[in-house]
Amino acid sequence: MHVRIEQDEYDPRYILNPAQRLVIDPDFGTDGEDYEVLLAGTLGCAAANGIVLELGTRLGGGIANIVQALLASNQSRPVVSVDPYGGLPYDAADDRIGEELDYTNSMMHDAMSNIHLACRTTGVDFTFINLTDTDFMDLYRDGVPVYQGGERTVWNEYALVHFDGPHSTVAVMAEAAFFNDRAGLESVFVFDDVESYAHDDVERFLFNRGWTSIRESKSKMAYKRTTAAEDL
Repeated sequence: MHVRIEQDEYDPRYILNPAQRLVIDPDFGTDGEDYEVLLAGTLGCAAANGIVLELGTRLGGGIANIVQALLASNQSRPVVSVDPYGGLPYDAADDRIGEELDYTNSMMHDAMSNIHLACRTTGVDFTFINLTDTDFMDLYRDGVPVYQGGERTVWNEYALVHFDGPHSTVAVMAEAAFFNDRAGLESVFVFDDVESYAHDDVERFLFNRGWTSIRESKSKMAYKRTTAAEDL
C-alpha cells in the first residue's frame, strides 16, 4: 500500500494548522506484461453473462487491470480470484515444472490487502478463493456461491476467465476444457505467458469450440466465444 498525506486547498480558517488527511492507496505489483490484452478482453466481455474469474492472482496486478476495465465499461459483476499461495511448487512452464518461487502466504496478505482496499473504494464485489486450480475445478464444478445484497447466488457461468495459474500445457488444457463448458456467447478467455507452454494446442481446442482470437501479444492472447456450443 502507498500512504500519502493530502492537504486541503488554502482556507483562511486553517492558516496555522492546514487541514490534512491520511490517504492510503493500493499499490499493486505485477509479474507479467502486455496487460493491455487483459484490459481489452475485460472490456470485450460486456455483453456476456456470468462472473469474472482469475486463476493465479499473485501480486494482484491482473485483478487491478480487470477492476479498472469493469469500471470503465460500467460492468457490475462479481470478481473471483483463485490462488493457493502457500509456497507450493509451481509449474512456470513446460520445462520448469515444480519450481520453488516466492508465492508465499506473505505475498497473499500483501495482495489481498491491496485488492480489498481497491474494491472497497470502487464498490466492486470481490471474492478470494484460496485453492489450487485443480481443487477449485473439483470443489466448484457446480458453481461459485456469491453472497451479495442479502442473497446467495450460485454462478456457474463465466463472462471472463484470466488464465494465469500454472503454465504447463497439461494444466492449461484442463482449465480451458473446464471453463469452456461454463462459458456462453460473448465470453472472453485471456491466457498469460503463452510462450511457456504449447499454446497452439489450446488454441486449436478453442477454435473447434466456437472461439475467435480477438487480441494477442507476445505473452498474452485473448479469445471470444462467437458461436454457441449447440450451433457447432
